[in-house]
Amino acid sequence: MWELNSLFGLYLYTGGYKNDFYVSLRQSSVYLMRRGLTQIKSL
Repeated sequence: MWELNSLFGLYLYTGGYKNDFYVSLRQSSVYLMRRGLTQIKSL
């Protein structure tokens, strides 16, 4: 059971979860920047 948990934690840390988090964070920040720029232009 401990091996399974450590393997799962290792996968979360190195693989899926961390990358997904950073990708979604980057996408949302880019989206917010673009939206702010379009709002500034429309003023």
